[in-house]
Amino acid sequence: MCALKFGAVKPNISEELQGDIWTNYLGAKTSVTRADIQNALKSYKSTDESRLAKDGVKLALLYILSHCLFGNQPARPMKAYYINLVNDLDAFNGYPWGDDVWVDLVNKVKQSCEALDKGKGDRVTFPGFMVAFQWWAFETFPGLAKAGLCKVMKGAENIMPRTLKWEFKKKPTLEVLCEIIFKNDKFEWTQIVPTADEIAMIEEGNEINEEVMHLVINNVSRVDAEKPKT
Repeated sequence: MCALKFGAVKPNISEELQGDIWTNYLGAKTSVTRADIQNALKSYKSTDESRLAKDGVKLALLYILSHCLFGNQPARPMKAYYINLVNDLDAFNGYPWGDDVWVDLVNKVKQSCEALDKGKGDRVTFPGFMVAFQWWAFETFPGLAKAGLCKVMKGAENIMPRTLKWEFKKKPTLEVLCEIIFKNDKFEWTQIVPTADEIAMIEEGNEINEEVMHLVINNVSRVDAEKPKT
């Protein structure tokens, strides 16, 4: 779905905060939150100097991690390991993000289901890669497209990764999801089968796709802008 790498050896990096990004842009705080990273990126000023230009890239990568792959809550701390890892872009691009994102997402879904089972409200919010569920659902349940909740962009039918082919402009309501899936005894579903090209892509390993990075930043920025002011 997302072209995130799986199965590579993880580099041995300190679990204690350190490095130029932490010192120069994140205030050398003992705990760095999603909001801290967002503020650092917003206040960053680009220059022609090579080192400082790369600092902007590193902050943007941390923004993706904290706002999409691993978070949606402003006060949630970011792992020191990830903040230190971004200082080495080669190591960052070669890191098996798919492993960490999958484990994090499954754990958060499990916790959310347990909370619902115990009657702790009728909805939950968790800091996991929820948008991955959306893309999976678009591929799996054709009823969502038939209801106008999503569509494949023209000319993007076979694009890789699959995250780049879907367009969606409105959020599904619980009532609509129940009608299409959860309370529909005859709901349609399609098994996702990887193509030969997708299998080759997985076997070769991939850096975080530049197009995916821009897509994520644009979507997250749009969602943040649409949130009601309190």
